[in-house]
Amino acid sequence: MRNNSFNYFIRLLLSGTLFSVFNIVTPAQANDLVKFKLKNGDIISGKLIKSKSTKQVRVLDHSLLGIVKVNTKSILKKRINKKWKTNIDLGIDSNSTGPNNSLGYALDISSTYKGKTQKLFISSSLMGEKIQEQKNDINSQVAKAGLKLRYDRIFAKGLSLYTLSDYRYNQLNTVGVNDISTSLGIGYNLIESDNLSLDLSIGPSVHLIDGGSQCSSYSSCGTFLTSSSYAADASWNINKHLSFLVSDELIIGHIPYSSTSNNFSTKFRYFPSLDSSFYTSISFNSSFQSIKDPKHDNNLKLQMGLGF
Repeated sequence: MRNNSFNYFIRLLLSGTLFSVFNIVTPAQANDLVKFKLKNGDIISGKLIKSKSTKQVRVLDHSLLGIVKVNTKSILKKRINKKWKTNIDLGIDSNSTGPNNSLGYALDISSTYKGKTQKLFISSSLMGEKIQEQKNDINSQVAKAGLKLRYDRIFAKGLSLYTLSDYRYNQLNTVGVNDISTSLGIGYNLIESDNLSLDLSIGPSVHLIDGGSQCSSYSSCGTFLTSSSYAADASWNINKHLSFLVSDELIIGHIPYSSTSNNFSTKFRYFPSLDSSFYTSISFNSSFQSIKDPKHDNNLKLQMGLGF
């Protein structure tokens, strides 16, 4: 009787041990099965032969093709969703402010932070223009600059409470050299996917147009305006090499003077190599402000950029 009990105990112990070993070995074997997506769009899978693989070549045992060697440079790297993203663009700028035309350099820097409950966006721009003076001498000087800061606090899926401050400087304006706006409102993430995003914003704002040689001639220049702000921002990864950004902001002044301000910008980025963070970009910006003189301001930029 004791022998039967002892044998039963041994069989139970061996069964438990084999079960544990099986659970340990199976995942390790499963990990040898890999799948690679290549830059040309193909997908290849098989059992990874670690003993024959190197940093430059991955050797797979394919069920149909047999032994396959894959160059690691041809493998598409997985995108890492980083919380902080920064872009630096430098190039040339063609600017048109009313009747004034100029050509110079343009520097744009932007940083974005995106967490689970908050988002932060900071951007700055600097443009040095060559301006024709009355004496027909061409002088290079800083003609335009900008600084934008936006913070979103996410309180529900797709909804956020935002605060935004935007400063624009244009030396060529005779009315409205300084353009300052601050708004507080609700943001809504209408579309969010790997390749496409669309954000809408609405809220009250305070707008100030100030500065310029003719500012004192306009009662609305240098006066804080109670306004309402409407904005839309979209980004689209068209393919692996090309992305598209567009932004539009409308500010309508109510008290004590009525005014209309619209700032529209769009940018294409082209990434020639998937292994590099360098890109080229072309962007167009157009703004209208009923209080300023000149009212219209347009510029076209061709730049080289780096994202990290």
